This record gives sequence, structure tokens and C-alpha cells, in this order.
Amino acid sequence: MLDIDIEALRRLVSEYKENWKSIRLVKQLLKERRLLDEVRDAIELWKDLVRLRDCSYPYHRASERGILEIMSRLGLKYPPIRWEGLYSSLFRKFVSSLGRFREVLLKILE
Repeated sequence: MLDIDIEALRRLVSEYKENWKSIRLVKQLLKERRLLDEVRDAIELWKDLVRLRDCSYPYHRASERGILEIMSRLGLKYPPIRWEGLYSSLFRKFVSSLGRFREVLLKILE
């Protein structure tokens, strides 16, 4: 989602490394504006969602150990009793994190 226009994110920060992707650039932006602590949990959730995707079939080679660690950090059980419930829970967490992120972004505009 955040990789749509990574160049736009780069223009918002004073310094970055070429290998930084969207989440790292967002962290840098918020760090420079002294707002990172307010959304650190949301950003960690995003990173965990990317990690979960990266260690899950069919996108990448499955890693049950990695999946178990991430699910535990997210407070979820694996394997889930109902996959729909798992996806709904992850979606709710993600939407909540975006709401918090939006609040912090609005502070930048003030």
C-alpha cells in the first residue's frame, strides 16, 4: 500500500538510504517530526504483516516457526480455528493502525 509512490516519501525526509522502502521512510519522516513514538506500535504491526506474508505460502516458502513467532506477537493463535476470524482480526488491527497513523499525519499538517 505504501509503495505506490516511494519517491514522494523520499521527498518528505531530509535523509534516507537508497535501499529504504516505504515503512522505513515513514519511520524516518515521523522521527524527523518527533512523532515516531506515537505510532511505533502501528508501524511494528505493518512490519509484522509484511513478515507474515513473507513467511507464508503461497507468496514465499512457508516457515512455520516464523509464522508462530509473528502470530504470537500479534496475540493470535496458529493454526486458527477459523481462517475467516484470523483474517478479520488482522484486518481490524490494520485498519486501527491506519486510523492512528492518520491522526499523527494530521499533526504534521498543523
